[in-house]
Amino acid sequence: MNFSFQLSPFNFHLSTEKMVVKDKIKALREALEQHNYNYYVLSAPTISDREFDEMMKELQVLEDIFMVNYQIVIMVGYVLQ
Repeated sequence: MNFSFQLSPFNFHLSTEKMVVKDKIKALREALEQHNYNYYVLSAPTISDREFDEMMKELQVLEDIFMVNYQIVIMVGYVLQ
């Protein structure tokens, strides 16, 4: 038997989607850090508490999804990098 791995559109989609999620997580973390600085250090908030909470919730959801997908990938023995 001869086994080979070929890049399929499905694999490309997973890889592309993973990069988009990682970029979004990074952007949300940076934005939340800046908003925390503005609020606590400068005493000059630039967004409402509600907007901050919504951003935090979005970050938590994305991190949960990313970690579940990452754990599934590890279980089958193939890590996307």
